[in-house]
Amino acid sequence: MAGAPAGRNILVGDYLRVPDAQQTADLIELASTHDFLVLHAWSESKIPLLRATNPDIILLLYKDMGFSAVGTESVASYYEVNDLDQMFMHNSLGGHVFWDWDNNGTLDAAAARPEDPLYRQMFIDGYPSRGIAGTLAEVRDGGWDGLFIDDVWTDQTPYGNDDPVEYSSDEALQIQMADFLDAVHTRFAQEGLLVAANIGWWQDTTYDGGRTGRMYLENIDIGFQEKFLINYGGTWNPGVQWYPEIAAMADDLSITGNSAFFLSRGEIDDRESMLYGLCSALCVTDGNSSLAFQYLNDRTSSRIPPYFEEYESAEDLGAPVADAVWHSSDGIGSRQFENGFVLVNPYSYSRSFDGIPEDTVDVDGDPVGTSVTLPARSGMIYFIEAEEPPPPPPPPPPPPPPASRLPQGENVILGDMLRVPDAESTADLIAMAETHDLLVLHEWSESKIPLLRNVNEDIVILLYKSRGFTGNAIESVVSYDEVEHIDAMFMHDSEGNHVTWDYNGDGSVDGVSPRPESSQYQSLFISSVQGDIADGGWDGVFIDDLWTSETPHGNADPVEYSSDEDLQADMSTFLVTAHEAMAEDEVLVGGNIDEWMRTTTGGGRVGDLFLRSMDMGFHRNFVVDYETHFSDGEDWYPEIAALIEDLRATESWGFLYARGDQGDRASLLYALCSYLCVTDSNGRAIFQYLDDRNTSTRVPPHFEECEVAEELGAPQGDVIWLPDFGLGFREFESGFVFVNPNPWYRSIPVLEGTTDIDRNPIIGEATLAPHSGMIYFYDFGVGEDPSPVTGWSVYR
Repeated sequence: MAGAPAGRNILVGDYLRVPDAQQTADLIELASTHDFLVLHAWSESKIPLLRATNPDIILLLYKDMGFSAVGTESVASYYEVNDLDQMFMHNSLGGHVFWDWDNNGTLDAAAARPEDPLYRQMFIDGYPSRGIAGTLAEVRDGGWDGLFIDDVWTDQTPYGNDDPVEYSSDEALQIQMADFLDAVHTRFAQEGLLVAANIGWWQDTTYDGGRTGRMYLENIDIGFQEKFLINYGGTWNPGVQWYPEIAAMADDLSITGNSAFFLSRGEIDDRESMLYGLCSALCVTDGNSSLAFQYLNDRTSSRIPPYFEEYESAEDLGAPVADAVWHSSDGIGSRQFENGFVLVNPYSYSRSFDGIPEDTVDVDGDPVGTSVTLPARSGMIYFIEAEEPPPPPPPPPPPPPPASRLPQGENVILGDMLRVPDAESTADLIAMAETHDLLVLHEWSESKIPLLRNVNEDIVILLYKSRGFTGNAIESVVSYDEVEHIDAMFMHDSEGNHVTWDYNGDGSVDGVSPRPESSQYQSLFISSVQGDIADGGWDGVFIDDLWTSETPHGNADPVEYSSDEDLQADMSTFLVTAHEAMAEDEVLVGGNIDEWMRTTTGGGRVGDLFLRSMDMGFHRNFVVDYETHFSDGEDWYPEIAALIEDLRATESWGFLYARGDQGDRASLLYALCSYLCVTDSNGRAIFQYLDDRNTSTRVPPHFEECEVAEELGAPQGDVIWLPDFGLGFREFESGFVFVNPNPWYRSIPVLEGTTDIDRNPIIGEATLAPHSGMIYFYDFGVGEDPSPVTGWSVYR
């Protein structure tokens, strides 16, 4: 920031909170502790005292981009200019777009059209014939350092308004808003004045797949992120989303060369939340005064902004010596500085971190030992008191692959779920055994096991069992009719009846749900499955219907459980008991985790919780399910990263099952390339794409693309999200994959000598259709490096 002291990790800022003019001592204290202030016009009289106390302080004048009812915070009152219709955004009814901040039924502000020449002229230079002063003269004549523009919209419908009819899309509005900012910035820069703006939704996607925050930042000096991590009871960018957002923020500042003001808000005197925001900001700052930070811990009208001693501790860390690092196995972010480091836990449950250097103390000077535990959504500053501080703890090595009979070192391990040719279809059975590595089969397929094993001695075959009781008992451990009198084993609804469901909608009882914590049920389930497996030559059991909520299949809440989390805890206990009993016989346990992403009591993911209690989790809605797309757009990368973390942290397998329409090669490649972004080439991830909704077909599909994926060789690093292009990217020994999870086309430059999966040359750039993926190969000339990893440094 211009005029700011260089070499600062965190400039301390404040937003619209300043003591009254008569509170001289408080004003002096504010100027002594703060580097950056955004103030209302009526605070202009305080500027001389603030500057006398702190000559380097940066003072920006607050202005709303629209027109307020009273005109005090905007360039004009709404009533002064409401006849200038061309300057206003219009809703679908033709009226001016306005909003009511306090919900009292009155018009508080109206929205201007940023591209209108008359509005731009009035905003910058004023409207002399109507006595309206522009912002440029007001800033210059008042002794301010620059202008802060609020309500720089990133989409058409903030505050619940109808779409403005002037714009065909959010992207059309974004283009005009960026151009407006550029026009203001150009004029202000000519007089050495700064321009900042409140980018309401920094993460919104632009028309070309980038980030709105970066697009707007390119046209101003300072971007304001008013919802950085914490906003009272709500949390922002938690869990696996934390690191991609922190890294993207750092990129935004580095690439544009501009600055940011992060405002993190929480409850009064919540030091833990303040440190969460501060340490996260320290993971973004480049140590050259490009970042201002404030934690606002008071929702009242008090004009005294809070100040925390930890801000000074942040400076004692010295300059950063490396970028932020994400330790995926621990769920912890870290960053090293000259004199110490920071750790951040963005999850809603506590996390522990080992390998802390000796002579480490926390921000309070207390020794921490070699291991620390960070509470939910918290951060901590640490100092290394040794004369020559050792480096901070390196990222832990990935866990070793689990003991597994699956083939090792393959990119695509293929599985199938309940689809196998008839026993007399010998040729189809042989083909299936040759192409598949893992099968989940019904009990009536037991006769096919000898032939399958004769063709593929390494094939893993799991017996399908429903966790509940069915009407015919073929797919469960026992028939409902045999045990319905043992009432203590069953879940009960609010009317005291057994919880049942009707899969096919014909009014009959297809399944009945037992209580997973019932010791009688656990004993019955385990002994029955052990008997079936021992006699049939299976490798393990696959348990369906591992409920993650109380109301699957449309049932009423079971009265035994006070919450979904209560049921999840008991389901996990059931899995632990079953897994421990069967592990003694080297029997594998897998299960269908109905909703892998659902949140647990501690704020984690049900997939991770259940996966820790068995050998393999089944994710049936991986990326594509017929015409519905999962993990779209900005959700795709956090979801892929979370799956990687779940599998590595638990050392378990994941069976990632994608379903789509028959012959839909684009959806197959979308799922396959997404899978390739997850696999570690160690047998821990299993894949299947089912392209037929006719479940009576017993011949499972096999795709040549899965074999082609093997030609990529081993992965050369983890998946990377490219925010500027809206694409996922992962490199392999002989090529790479791109994934476009967005509902529109994406293009990206590629190296000369690149071919697609069909060996067609790609000239200049690759273009991916919506919801698609593609495998690419390096096809360089003889003697040239077949794997120029350094060529992709632009993406890294």
